[in-house]
Amino acid sequence: MTDPKSRHDLQRRRTDIHLSLHHEHAEQWATIGRHTYGHPLIQEAGTATLKIGSYCSIADQVVLILGNHAVDTVTTYPFRTLNKIWDGASQAEDDHRTAGISIGHDVWIGFRAIILPGVTIGDGAVIGAGAIVTKDVILYRERKQFFRFQEFFSIRLERRPALMFSPTV
Repeated sequence: MTDPKSRHDLQRRRTDIHLSLHHEHAEQWATIGRHTYGHPLIQEAGTATLKIGSYCSIADQVVLILGNHAVDTVTTYPFRTLNKIWDGASQAEDDHRTAGISIGHDVWIGFRAIILPGVTIGDGAVIGAGAIVTKDVILYRERKQFFRFQEFFSIRLERRPALMFSPTV
């Protein structure tokens, strides 16, 4: 039988390299803090910025969406994608919307969560499994808007020295 504590043996793993984006030129549009781990699926990679803080835990099958179809136009169909077979397609109205995602430090994102474009997730937030995050999540709150800690303790955590999440620590 395997010792359940062995998965936390830091001698066996280096979490500072556990988040991989598998996208060409990711360093141009993504910033990832130290000791963050996970393998999120990035939709519309490279169309907007992605910032993920240090010490984040990202579960399997998490999706981060940086762009989407425009819903404020006459049609949601992306006619511009037809520009190689239809001359007028390149003149069509902009059919795509992009917005960056910012994830703070010490954030836990649960299995199959989906983060939509333009969302900011504050430090210490917990995003539950299967959540669809459409709006910003404030510091130290779970997505269902419960405080993770009592308010006085959350304020103390917010005042932690920036050094704790420094890229050199």
